[in-house]
Amino acid sequence: MDGTYDNGEQAGEDYFAKVSDRPQVYKVSASFRDRVATSSASLKSKSNVRFNRDELKTVQIRNTSLTMVAERNSEGKWMISQPENLRGREAATFFILDPFETRGTEVIEKPAAKVLAALSKPAVEARLTDNSGRVTVVRFTEPSDNSAYARVEGRAEVLKVPESVVNNLDFKADQVAATPPAGTP
Repeated sequence: MDGTYDNGEQAGEDYFAKVSDRPQVYKVSASFRDRVATSSASLKSKSNVRFNRDELKTVQIRNTSLTMVAERNSEGKWMISQPENLRGREAATFFILDPFETRGTEVIEKPAAKVLAALSKPAVEARLTDNSGRVTVVRFTEPSDNSAYARVEGRAEVLKVPESVVNNLDFKADQVAATPPAGTP
């Protein structure tokens, strides 16, 4: 069945239902009707960004304080290459990767103009590049009322996320470096 499902009138404890590409009318239970009537947004993944840490090569995060670039080395450590004053230091994955694994609270298929405007001037923008060179761009709004919005470039839907996601990505230079500079005793 490729058509759309339409709920009809109640018939006792059951409901009449029709699939748009079929001439038949069906009688379905209330529990079946409720399962099928679930919105597609509630069924969508609330994962911020899907990625495999082992397949990531570069992470670039531009926030209100800085633009940070980290590259995974042959030992699997994330080494900062930008900004210059942090070059060669290991990046804390808590700031550069963990926020992307936080699940959202809601998928918004048709975001309001206000949300889209905020995403056009993001508080945080991240570029995740995998080993094959594929780049995933994610933009986050400024937090408001304990949440923020995120959108992966190329997708229509917007994800509502806890404000902690943006707060963690809005790190300062002294927070993101997990190790002291090379050659420091």
